Amino acid sequence: MSMFVKEAMNIGGLQKAKIIAGHSGVDKLIEHVSVIEVPESNE
Repeated sequence: MSMFVKEAMNIGGLQKAKIIAGHSGVDKLIEHVSVIEVPESNE
């Protein structure tokens, strides 16, 4: 399933996100997503 950046900005935690650069890219199609989990550090 593909969606546009502006549609993705209305999902979950991205609703709190703010685009600070690349505003012209909100109409681009997202085709691939990579998820990387990083363990939390107490340091």
